[in-house]
Amino acid sequence: MREALSIADQHLAVSIASARTEVNRKRGNNNLRVSHKPQAEVELNGMAAEIFAARYFGVEPDTQIGDETYPAFDFKTNKGATVDVKFSATESGNLLVYPNKKNNPCDYYVMVKGNFPCYEMYGYATADEVFLDENYTTIKGKGAYQVMKEKLRKFNG
Repeated sequence: MREALSIADQHLAVSIASARTEVNRKRGNNNLRVSHKPQAEVELNGMAAEIFAARYFGVEPDTQIGDETYPAFDFKTNKGATVDVKFSATESGNLLVYPNKKNNPCDYYVMVKGNFPCYEMYGYATADEVFLDENYTTIKGKGAYQVMKEKLRKFNG
């Protein structure tokens, strides 16, 4: 079931996405997106999905802007597990994780689906489930580990 971010979280997502986009582009950091949608829309949905997932887990989202390097995870759960949030605007979207994450994996990769400002927690996979040779594929000329949406674990509640 899709739920809307609060008005405050919508404003937070817009502000952080805009600032991070500007900082990353000035540094020459390229987004590894495969979407055909405008960069600003992808950045906003990605940030909003991170906030949505952090709220689901009852923790604060990462709001860093301009640090030299961002952590390999989007947030930690209350039990200390690391989480990397992946976003898809389409129902057909699968969980994609790029190979650069393999050497410093998160505990969980979480799929959030929707469009600003409404999202749903779709499913998740552990690092061991993501980084299997059988999951490696090429999408739009880029290598990635893809976990099909049907294979994702579901959230309880």
